[in-house]
Amino acid sequence: MTRTALALSLLITFSASAYTAFTPDARTGPAAFNQFEPAVAAHGDDYLAAWTSRGGVWISTLDAPIATPLDPGNLTAHGVSLSSGRDGYFAAWTSDQQLSAAVIDSFGRVERTTRVPIANTSGSIGGTTYTAWNGAVHIVLCQCGTLNVTLFDDNANVIAGPIDIGNPNARVSVTADDNGFLVVSSHVTPTADSIYGRRISSSGVAGDWFLIRETASVVQGLAATADGARDIIAWGDQFGVWSMAIGEPSAQLTPAPAMVTDALVEHGRLWIAYLEGVNGAPHYLTIGPDRNVTPPVRIQFDGFPARLASNGTSVLAVGTMAIADEDVFGSYITPAS
Repeated sequence: MTRTALALSLLITFSASAYTAFTPDARTGPAAFNQFEPAVAAHGDDYLAAWTSRGGVWISTLDAPIATPLDPGNLTAHGVSLSSGRDGYFAAWTSDQQLSAAVIDSFGRVERTTRVPIANTSGSIGGTTYTAWNGAVHIVLCQCGTLNVTLFDDNANVIAGPIDIGNPNARVSVTADDNGFLVVSSHVTPTADSIYGRRISSSGVAGDWFLIRETASVVQGLAATADGARDIIAWGDQFGVWSMAIGEPSAQLTPAPAMVTDALVEHGRLWIAYLEGVNGAPHYLTIGPDRNVTPPVRIQFDGFPARLASNGTSVLAVGTMAIADEDVFGSYITPAS
């Protein structure tokens, strides 16, 4: 039996780490199995993490004594994603050819769950979700049998959708901005991809796909975020990590093959998490308001790639490490360490 379902790493030196436990009690039952697909979001000063195990999907805040099953008894639940919400958090996942969405309060208690039928989720890409919130409306981008979006209000009531928006065999991401939401997707070709965007209004009106950037090789990982005035994307390919504000020139940030896993903007600084060498070690780097790029920093995760969240003061990276089982851990990160 292993210990914590989720721990916060205060020192990321693996051989001599000190951890503050999200769930300090010993894990039992389904929660004791390997944990995968971590997601993280912030509300106020706190964070909520979610992950998938053999027993379905689970959540935990920083100070929760134990992890909570998000979809009790459902062994098919997977592909969980998180965003902040009006009074806490918003979660989405798939199971049994349904999209599930839940409103979670600031203490990590599930207030309401809504289920929406979706297309067939069979296949290797089935059932991955991505969420974003614009202060009034939640969007869920579901990479299922089709690529579709569904909009919810703060009570998890469906506003619009599911809306079929294209090919699911792509790298995708979604972010909220002043115009509602922006979905970005790589359009797959045999030797190189192109990155396109599609705007979704807060009422569910989908615009046309528009070209953001042609790439010289296949896109490996794609993330979208916004800084208030601009939509920003980051991606990886065989030539390294790249970023650009839409409508502005792109910048190559690293030279080695990479897969971008997440991006966010905090206090004007862009944070990008990525795997160096596609299946290699997790790293992150930052770009300051002066456009200076900080040197890459290795994160001591060894399983699923890092996801990022900020509570306005600190940035938390969440990923997995193999101790006795594969467990979910978090680490506070700075631009330098």
